[in-house]
Amino acid sequence: MQASQYRLVAYKKNEASQYAAQISTLFHHAVSSIRHPRYNQAQLQAWSKAPRSARHWLNQLKYGKTWLILELAAPITAESENETAYNSGKLVGFISLETQFKRQGYISHLYVHPLAQGLHLGSKLILCAQNWASAEGYKQLSTDASYLSKGLFERHGFIHQGKSFQNKLAQVITGFEMTKSLCQP
Repeated sequence: MQASQYRLVAYKKNEASQYAAQISTLFHHAVSSIRHPRYNQAQLQAWSKAPRSARHWLNQLKYGKTWLILELAAPITAESENETAYNSGKLVGFISLETQFKRQGYISHLYVHPLAQGLHLGSKLILCAQNWASAEGYKQLSTDASYLSKGLFERHGFIHQGKSFQNKLAQVITGFEMTKSLCQP
């Protein structure tokens, strides 16, 4: 069996509808697959009870910068590297960076399909967002990391600033406020 190939691509807002439903499904599947002693079933249900509509995700990702990891059905060739790669892949991960804050990017979403976890795809997504933010002159990145993603962000130089608490459907979901200063190019 041939090993899968993955491609990191920028989410194109003008072609977003083709991936919005996949983002919704991936987000819900990643959350509902969490098995961690700090998150009970009621919290996971509050976090994502069911996949949201594609329209919800189109609105969520409208005001920021998002990158996708696609699992390609066929090997990348020079001819297919651009559009074919973007249009033919199955979504296995994404990161979303809110950019409306002056010179501080907020990573609002980082999710990788459970079957693709452990392949360093989360790291690739963080590095991509970090490199873009640095090139754009952002001085800092921040996020509210879960118990599961805290170690990943720490490995990329994010520093724990304190606990964060999100209240969803009468459930409190604990996380970690984390920041990373970016060096200017």
